[in-house]
Amino acid sequence: MDAMAEKQKLDEEYQKKLEKNKIVTEEQTAKRRRKRQKLKEKKMLAKKSKLQQKSDHAAPDSDASVDEEKDDAEEPSFMMRRWWCRH
Repeated sequence: MDAMAEKQKLDEEYQKKLEKNKIVTEEQTAKRRRKRQKLKEKKMLAKKSKLQQKSDHAAPDSDASVDEEKDDAEEPSFMMRRWWCRH
């Protein structure tokens, strides 16, 4: 009977240990998930800010390109005058 009681005690301890390990594992998994989610959110914020910066820089660049187009339109007339002056 002593052997039977000892075996039952060990079995109960083993079950408790298994349950404790299961809980610890679940906590670690949850922690990893939270960490991954936080990293994803951080990446998304960085991507959004980068896109916003590009769009902010694109607006002044589009104004500059309009000015360049005006300059390009003026240059051929200058070149044409210069070409006519040579002959």
